[in-house]
Amino acid sequence: MGETKKCRWCKVEKSVSEFYWDRKNSNYLFICRKCDNKRNYENKRKRGHYTSNQFYARKLVYVAKRNGTLKEKPCEVCGELKVDAHHYKGYERENWLDVKWLCPTHHNLVHHPR
Repeated sequence: MGETKKCRWCKVEKSVSEFYWDRKNSNYLFICRKCDNKRNYENKRKRGHYTSNQFYARKLVYVAKRNGTLKEKPCEVCGELKVDAHHYKGYERENWLDVKWLCPTHHNLVHHPR
């Protein structure tokens, strides 16, 4: 058997292959993959990520981009090619695919004007 490590959440000794590798610290994380996934899901659910229209609007844009029904365009302000989808009409269901393409700089300026 190979190297083992004890998960701090479930307190079970497991193979290091069941832990994520932390590139920043060049070591395995202190929590196993299963517990980490559960912890992330619970945190997102507590904050409302899985029940909000915003979550589903973003997911639908991601899926539409992936299957080709929604095409990314350059930033509408400066022409930058690296863009984010801005839901300018809000996150109601009927507006989920109504987006403006803005670079991160201009998208940030829309949400946080100076």
